[in-house]
Amino acid sequence: MLSIFGIAGGVKPSVLPVASFSSKQPEQSEQREQREQPEQYEQREQPEQYEQREQREQYEQSEQSEQREQREQYEQSEQSEQREQREQSEQREQREQSEQREQSEQREQREQSEQREQSEQLVQSRQATRLCSALRAASSEPQYLTEQRLPLSSVIHVGELL
Repeated sequence: MLSIFGIAGGVKPSVLPVASFSSKQPEQSEQREQREQPEQYEQREQPEQYEQREQREQYEQSEQSEQREQREQYEQSEQSEQREQREQSEQREQREQSEQREQSEQREQREQSEQREQSEQLVQSRQATRLCSALRAASSEPQYLTEQRLPLSSVIHVGELL
């Protein structure tokens, strides 16, 4: 009886008598091939797996680095915005305080000025009242007494006010 066996390595199948092979030889040959193939496969796969692992680790490191940079940029941006808001708020408060001080000072000056004017008007009004009283008194009394009591310039001034 004849069988056809294929041998690895690109050798064309050949017809061999069955009697020339023992039952263990094909099994041993196949086992040897199976042992060699996984070893060769593992040797080929190991560098590929190593490269893939390296690439994956580099990718993960790159992703982590990018995420860290984005987080840092976001935090810096947030801090910057908060700082700007704080500075703007402080400037606004300073401006408002300055305006309030100015308004308060202007109000005080206005009030003081008004009080001075009122005070001067009151003094002038009292002087005018005294002069009028003196003129009335002088007109009802004899002439010589009036001259002694009021100087002539005061009498003329009072006359102008009336």
